[in-house]
Amino acid sequence: QGKQALAASCYCRQFNDVDFLAEYAAAVAETLLENPLPKGTFLNLNMPNLRRGEEVVVDAAPMGWFIYREEYDLVPGEVPGELVFMPKYGEVIMEEGHNDARLVRAGRVTLTPVSWDATRFTAFHTAQEIADKMKDSWN
Repeated sequence: QGKQALAASCYCRQFNDVDFLAEYAAAVAETLLENPLPKGTFLNLNMPNLRRGEEVVVDAAPMGWFIYREEYDLVPGEVPGELVFMPKYGEVIMEEGHNDARLVRAGRVTLTPVSWDATRFTAFHTAQEIADKMKDSWN
């Protein structure tokens, strides 16, 4: 719809200072309005579980990828006596290099511009080669 958008999340199971994280996310949103992204792009904000007064280091970073195992731990919920299923985190595919997954686990805030167009243009020629072969073999 052509509007600026921000997705925000915290790398944690329980917040240390949810008010601070919410204020920080709101400040990022205000700055985004002053520095708009191209149409069709939103900003993804990942935050470590910071408290007010702690040093905030922020980086722009590409997305990291996770593989999630289909295994769960039964852990205590927020209500006394409640048990909830929590997915186990799998192996990180992009462990090496500069990416949001690695940086947020190291205590850094990350900003990643994300587009709804998931086309991988560097592989487009391969898709075209397959399309050409399929045309030849099915006609």
